[in-house]
Amino acid sequence: MAHCHECPNTDHVCARTVPIFSSLDPLGLLEVNSLIQPRDFGKGELLFTQGDPGTYLYIVRTGRIKLYTVSAEGRQQIIRILEHGDFFGELALFQNSSQLCYAEAMETSGICLLSRDDFRALLGRKPEIALSLLNAMSARLAQAEKFISDLTLKNVEERLASWLLVMAQKGVPT
Repeated sequence: MAHCHECPNTDHVCARTVPIFSSLDPLGLLEVNSLIQPRDFGKGELLFTQGDPGTYLYIVRTGRIKLYTVSAEGRQQIIRILEHGDFFGELALFQNSSQLCYAEAMETSGICLLSRDDFRALLGRKPEIALSLLNAMSARLAQAEKFISDLTLKNVEERLASWLLVMAQKGVPT
């Protein structure tokens, strides 16, 4: 698999656009980029399924990815929709566990993969990434807690209004 530094027009693209790498200097970004493996996925293609081993940190270079679970009746519950610069898969990297959901390309998508071993070694060499990662995961936890609160305390109209507001703040067309 080619690394991003071998791909045309990807000069620091993955590392530069991800908040957890924003504290790195240009040499640090080059180091991260040298470890990243680019991969393209077609619309509807699965990046991983629930139960797969967690072996990579995934970074969305282009396109959109949805993370979801499936009920026993076959109903999908979308957990999150990810776009350019978003990352996912980090939980399985730290817990040495399998994936807890499905990841599917909603459109043709370019993904950068950073292996578990490379990511862990990088955290040891660049502790500022660990702090940025904690900040990002704390923000996700706060968002999840708000979502749970909204589910239990708000009616359907209030939940829809909250969701539309969040999407508008992100600049996502609704």
